[in-house]
Amino acid sequence: MSRSTKKSRSTLKTLQQSTLRKRMKANETITAAWQQIPHPIATRMSACHHDVIVVDAEHGGFDIELIAVIVETASNNGAETLVRVPLEDVGQQPFARRCLDAGVAGILFPNVKSPKDARDRVRVCYYPTKKTPWGTRGFGFGGCNNDGDAFADYAEIANKRVVAGVQLENKDAFKKKTLKAILSTPGLIFSQDGPYDHSGSYLVPGETSDKRVVADLKRYRKACKKHGVVAGKHVVWPTEDNIEQAVSDGYGFMALGIDGVHVMDGSKAALDIVRKATS
Repeated sequence: MSRSTKKSRSTLKTLQQSTLRKRMKANETITAAWQQIPHPIATRMSACHHDVIVVDAEHGGFDIELIAVIVETASNNGAETLVRVPLEDVGQQPFARRCLDAGVAGILFPNVKSPKDARDRVRVCYYPTKKTPWGTRGFGFGGCNNDGDAFADYAEIANKRVVAGVQLENKDAFKKKTLKAILSTPGLIFSQDGPYDHSGSYLVPGETSDKRVVADLKRYRKACKKHGVVAGKHVVWPTEDNIEQAVSDGYGFMALGIDGVHVMDGSKAALDIVRKATS
């Protein structure tokens, strides 16, 4: 039996043990860290408290080599990784495939505006099979299958465990018919808002309480529930009020803050105490 088809005795530490998709399908509320600091130490620190880490490769300085290290670091500390891939159409899908080969649990595709956008991106996460003939992922060796030693094991379960997600960040994506079609995409597991780009598409960047944004998100949450897709929220500023609002709104996936913001806020809070005590 060839190495590429035999059953492996080694233990996959990535997708084979992943419960993220199962938890999402069970309507469990999932919280995640949001990593923009491009270093595995930041991953390890987030994994101390989170079992899911979103690696922001759209706005953070991550290459595929670093992502491979981050996957191992997260896994060794009990966390799973999702990667938000870069926005560019050219190179986005190959980058997503390489992240999956590195062993990430899933991909979050940014700024999906149309049903075609959603279909073209989600299918990248799936191998072509009888059940998923639309899948375009290529078979190969990588961290996902212990560099080929667990090729057969991984190929058998990958399509059942992978978490494919799209991020809706433009007003056009929230139009009723467009939203319905996007959320009907085969293989789509979860979705997430993009609060700053969403408000920016209405020319009010950062004004996430704008009535048009609020109305879009209300329609979005209702549509997600109808189509069985997890509704996600990036709580950029994770204050008690903002988190409680997100929970009350029924979001099933919540990314809490940004690692760099946590560092800055913690430093500022400590300095404010010193200034107050010495004034």
